[in-house]
Amino acid sequence: MDWIPKQPPEHILGKESQNPRRIFVDLGSGSYPAVFDGNRKLEEDDYYVGVEQKRTEIDRALSTDTAKNSANLDKLGGNVFFLEHNMNLSKLPFADSSVNEVVMGNILGNDNIILHTFKIFLNEANRILKEDGVLVVFDTVTPGQARYLSNPYGSDNAMLELLEKSGFEVVKEVKYGDSDFETELSKYKQSHVRLKKGNEFIMYFRKK
Repeated sequence: MDWIPKQPPEHILGKESQNPRRIFVDLGSGSYPAVFDGNRKLEEDDYYVGVEQKRTEIDRALSTDTAKNSANLDKLGGNVFFLEHNMNLSKLPFADSSVNEVVMGNILGNDNIILHTFKIFLNEANRILKEDGVLVVFDTVTPGQARYLSNPYGSDNAMLELLEKSGFEVVKEVKYGDSDFETELSKYKQSHVRLKKGNEFIMYFRKK
């Protein structure tokens, strides 16, 4: 897997005057990035960029059987990139309104991430998304914590309130138990740990 570039080239970062490609950014892509773990087939002119704070996490993701067996690798090949970047220190190196889709999976329920960092993630997602872009948020590990942003004394609507303040509105919510839940979730996650507590969710947002 060493052939997969760790740093996206300039035209993927949206710095050229015209960028006809579709770009998907996976914030906090983790050990099981959506491009490998999901069954959604990207097109040959699509670009995927996984963003992680630590290079070790990127290397771990590239070494899994999930990555090696991904159908997307056959089609995308050199269109898969990973970016080591600490969003607490600087903005993402994407131009404003240059990305088609941002994915945040199992992030907002992570109690190792503080509220300030959540805000940074969402503000950056809003900045880089195109006007018709989509933000996908799901949680299969700590969905309850995600809804109240890891604050046990917080509101059950804390996540939605923060997303609204960050300039997003809900387009669709699919919960565990809904007839289309497995279909929607499997686009982004199939093989990783799922606790199946009954409150897992996947939600789609757009910019206001």
